[in-house]
Amino acid sequence: VFWLATLASPAQISEKAFEKWHQNKYSMFIHFGLYSELGGVWEGNPVTRGYSEQIQSFAGIFSDWYGDTALRFNPTLFDADAIVSLAKEAGMRSIIITTKHHDGFCMFRTATTDYNSYDATPGKRDFIKEMAEACKRGGINFGIYFSLIDWHFPQAYPISSHNCDFITPQHHEFTKAQVTELLTNYGPISELWFDMGSNTPEQSKELYQLVHRLQPDCMVSGRLGNDQYDFSVMADNTYPEGSLQTAWQTAASMFDETWSYRSWQKRGDVHTKAMEKLRSLINVVSHGGNFLLNIGPKGDGSVVPFEREVLKEIGIWLKKNGEAIYGTEASPFREQFEWGTITRKGNNLYLILSFRNARILNGMAVSAPPILKTLKTKDMIAKTILQQIGGKRFTAMTGSRDFIDMGNGLRMSLARNKTSANRLDIIYDEGADLYNMRFYRRTFSKKTFECKTKDIAVHEGIYFDMLEEMFTV
Repeated sequence: VFWLATLASPAQISEKAFEKWHQNKYSMFIHFGLYSELGGVWEGNPVTRGYSEQIQSFAGIFSDWYGDTALRFNPTLFDADAIVSLAKEAGMRSIIITTKHHDGFCMFRTATTDYNSYDATPGKRDFIKEMAEACKRGGINFGIYFSLIDWHFPQAYPISSHNCDFITPQHHEFTKAQVTELLTNYGPISELWFDMGSNTPEQSKELYQLVHRLQPDCMVSGRLGNDQYDFSVMADNTYPEGSLQTAWQTAASMFDETWSYRSWQKRGDVHTKAMEKLRSLINVVSHGGNFLLNIGPKGDGSVVPFEREVLKEIGIWLKKNGEAIYGTEASPFREQFEWGTITRKGNNLYLILSFRNARILNGMAVSAPPILKTLKTKDMIAKTILQQIGGKRFTAMTGSRDFIDMGNGLRMSLARNKTSANRLDIIYDEGADLYNMRFYRRTFSKKTFECKTKDIAVHEGIYFDMLEEMFTV
């Protein structure tokens, strides 16, 4: 759980499937299992050590005592369709749910063991089937989490303090059988989120090839190990300081202390938490990654009201400003800016402001915005920021195309856009050092073409569109 997958191994999935996964940007993670019934409590006392989904380990619960929890695990309020509706309202593009966590209890009907939600509980339900079908009805991607360690399987290594146990040959065959069931019985799987364990290189390769043989377009997480992956995964609740040269994802829980439901968790203010997670989403996307935000339903299957409201508030912002998130790429600048960050989509750059306190930009006071709103580039704050991050001013451009000497043998030509009177394009000579460019301001004065004090954003590609809007958090 605490490592970053090594960057290597070219993906075997189709470009179309990869692009869909990469452009979705924001997904729901669900930790739901036998541990949800306990809610972080054992024998009447809160278990304060470790994640609550690993309560069997951290509370030192005998396997048969823990297994008896299944006799009362009957989550009648679990509603897959309602969860899909919540994910969509929150702006999430896919759902990934735990099929089996480290405790080995399967949330799907399986022929490999009776330690599952259909055979061992009063409700006799296959929750993976319910979620898969609900996602299909709701038009949202469906993915699954699968633990590579299993504290219930007799031929597996016993519980350890680090969860990086080696996988025995018998356990590996057991894993292959369960993965085959999951990839055969539940329709299209957008990603398979392997977790923990220490596979041999041969075991990792065999599982990776098995996944792509059964479902060629299923993205495999880097925690499979040994450079067998389609996307890398950061350590839990961890964020990079720069862009990574691979497809990657950050998985985040509502609270760093746990992923599954914890009945005694101090949750605080909804708006504060929503802003925290929204800033995390923006941070990840601006560095080129995808964001996977977790919820932990209660033992009765219901979504914690606090978590529901947090997701809804993030969804309100995304409904208005999602253009700056979905389908975007990392900021072209290596620098980190105090005022916020940048994302890119095609020819457009988006400046996302995250003022937390009053700041001074070039002598101009900027107060923290009281509400989420969109700023046009004509706004003085936008102009001030564009000047702050570097930029030269060129004026009196009178022709439809003029050449500017940028130095180092680089010439840039400025051409008006034929489809929009409010947009300009920049064409650069091939071989230009784009990372040494910044924002350039132009003033045009021509009866047939007026574009005064407009700001033009520069990034990789042949054409660059002017920055239209700035989004504020």
